[in-house]
Amino acid sequence: MSEPATSASVHSLGLSEEKPTRVRWHILALLMALCFLSHFNRVSMSVAGNDRIMEQYSISPTKMGAVYSAFLLVYSIGMIPGGFFIDRCGARRALITMGFGTALFGALTGGIGFVCHAASQALAGLIVVRSVMGLFTTPLHPGSARAVGNWFPFSERGRANGLVTGAAIIGVAASYKGFGALIHWFDWPGAFLITGGCMLVLTLGFALYATERPAQHPGPISESNG
Repeated sequence: MSEPATSASVHSLGLSEEKPTRVRWHILALLMALCFLSHFNRVSMSVAGNDRIMEQYSISPTKMGAVYSAFLLVYSIGMIPGGFFIDRCGARRALITMGFGTALFGALTGGIGFVCHAASQALAGLIVVRSVMGLFTTPLHPGSARAVGNWFPFSERGRANGLVTGAAIIGVAASYKGFGALIHWFDWPGAFLITGGCMLVLTLGFALYATERPAQHPGPISESNG
């Protein structure tokens, strides 16, 4: 017969020794909301670009494509340092940094519409702002996966990660109608300020409620009394 798993072997397999609590579902809801809104804000750039920005500044589709690519390029390059950041600081701090950073640079995207009147200024500003936003976004998915691993027992992690990924996909799908409506009501600079503010409020809620691990949370100790 095989020997029972030791504490070290359980930790090496990624199996949580902490009893699951009902708080984990609240953490999961926050992770889903972060992924939904982050992807909503990510795709909103192309919605605003195609709907208003190219026409307002007479920017060609090729040049506007540089704005879209800037985010993706920096996002891809930043994945490895983003992973190191999560390992060093933990999923909670990484996700809080991601949330506040993307909130700021999402709002600054709209700010460009208020302060830049020449096409060259707007294009350069958008490339810089969206590049930095891409860097801040890198911990989103690996950080969410780490948080799921910290909070959920092994048998539930697949379902939890699937829900987080599903929320991101819904955010992408909702951005075309949702952000388009915000542009119609508030114009594109105002729309970015609103979604940036929403990310700020959501991240603040996550920062105040979430902990790195269940044992650190002041909520229910176990599933049975939670």
